[in-house]
Amino acid sequence: MGKLHRVILLAYENVELLDVVGPLETFATAAEVAKDFRYGVEVVAERPGLIRASSGLAIAATADLGSLC
Repeated sequence: MGKLHRVILLAYENVELLDVVGPLETFATAAEVAKDFRYGVEVVAERPGLIRASSGLAIAATADLGSLC
């Protein structure tokens, strides 16, 4: 199995849902199809917790921006 590639998706208030979910689904599918690649996808925001997208749906940010340093 290949090296884990860390993918960070930034969420913020009123983000377009597709801008977060689209890449998330792409990397999830890529990981299923290409067994030699592994992706660890994380949603981050200014603070961990629920972030409201422009549609009103909440996205859970699991880490804050400070944790990336």
